[in-house]
Amino acid sequence: MVFDGVARTLHWLMALLLLAIFLFGLQLEDLPLAERMEQIPVHASLGLTLLALVFIRLGWRWRHPAPLYPDSMTARRK
Repeated sequence: MVFDGVARTLHWLMALLLLAIFLFGLQLEDLPLAERMEQIPVHASLGLTLLALVFIRLGWRWRHPAPLYPDSMTARRK
């Protein structure tokens, strides 16, 4: 069972972006209020980028279904 390159790329791009957003959000807590207010739009735009990638990934998956499980797998593992 191997997904195509676009699906794998979208998966890892989203995973890395989610981690970056999380770490960026944690870092925001330590900033003074004035600096935090300057950085909030960056955090929000990263979140919107992730949301756009979610819809792109859903569209890709809709057009390119997941590969079939191998015949060697039992029904319990599928």
